[in-house]
Amino acid sequence: MRLLPNGAVVEDGDIIFNSISIFKLPEYRVRELRGSKISMVFQEPMGALNPVIMVGEQVREIIDIHLGDNIDSKERVLELFREVGLNNPEIKYSSYPHQLSGGEKQRVVIAIALACEPQLLIADEPTTALDVTIQAKILNLLEDIQKKRGLSILFITHDMGVVNRISDRVAVMRDGKLLEVSDRVNFFKNPTHPYTKQLIRDFLILKEKKDTRDTTQNILEVKDLKVYFKAKSNFFSRNLKAIKAVDGISFTVQEGKSLAVVGESGSGKSTVAKAILRLIDIDGGDIIFRGESIVDISQKEMLSSVKITVIFQDPYSWFYPGMVLGDFSGKGWSSLWFRPLFRGSAWISVSSSVGGHNGFRDYPRSGGETRLIHGCGNPFLGGTSLVGTHIFESGVFHVQPWEL
Repeated sequence: MRLLPNGAVVEDGDIIFNSISIFKLPEYRVRELRGSKISMVFQEPMGALNPVIMVGEQVREIIDIHLGDNIDSKERVLELFREVGLNNPEIKYSSYPHQLSGGEKQRVVIAIALACEPQLLIADEPTTALDVTIQAKILNLLEDIQKKRGLSILFITHDMGVVNRISDRVAVMRDGKLLEVSDRVNFFKNPTHPYTKQLIRDFLILKEKKDTRDTTQNILEVKDLKVYFKAKSNFFSRNLKAIKAVDGISFTVQEGKSLAVVGESGSGKSTVAKAILRLIDIDGGDIIFRGESIVDISQKEMLSSVKITVIFQDPYSWFYPGMVLGDFSGKGWSSLWFRPLFRGSAWISVSSSVGGHNGFRDYPRSGGETRLIHGCGNPFLGGTSLVGTHIFESGVFHVQPWEL
């Protein structure tokens, strides 16, 4: 795609597309290739869409640029929306990104990529930020479009399940080097490189988690929790309709153990987490931490005495891009009265313990590294209870979740 950031230089090698060297083409010729011959579906749909432009107009712009006036671009957009499985395409055309679900936003991004009938589609982890049900639908969609159009797909992923399902051939990379290339069947049956064998072993062998901790003490109790959001049924209505995001749920978390809350997008999982953290008001029920209700305590007491910390779903939105990692995580350490002189050594110790790098003065990097550094700013701030929302959906992990 010739989209490398400033400072990244191609030292050697070449990329050949349809017998043409992409590196030898002038920039205006590369722009002609992007979208029309080679398209890309990015990992995070919200970052790929303009939040202040209707999604239909964003797809239409690509068609107008590459195909000009030779086609009814709005009708073409509606056809694409139907092809990618968007319900009510006329309504979706006039919708803004924030009005769509995660799966719908990803379908819009796929529609943009397919708008000009490309020959090659580069899919950069297009299902990473989606729940399992929506992920399956997006993969089905890509498979159907590939068969229908005879499309070539370069699928970038860390998910071995997706690899096993969608690929014909597999290439394994590590530290910027290509370790192994083989067809899918041989990749899973006869891997040759030790790193590939490790990936296959982690994928195929579900290790039983040995738990020697014997405790019945509850550190967190949620009783009949209710969270309702008020919304107007239409623009002119004065009556507010209650949307029951969480409707009377109860559960406990035992000290030293984990509870997984599982459900599709929109089922209320993240709302429960925000309610526990007192980031939103509740409409009923109680939240008890270490035997005391935290529903009515002040924010000052919540910050100073309630040791609950959180790892959010999207590490990129958690970090401020203009602040180096050490200073950002140091904000939390400052609240614990860490002296400035000790923050650097604390950073090195903590980042190493979670497998991160020691880049105290670096800016946010890849999804996996950003997720690990996110851990430096949260679980190690003295918290005794950790709330994680979709923590495995946006990063690349060499260790599978069940091994943690």
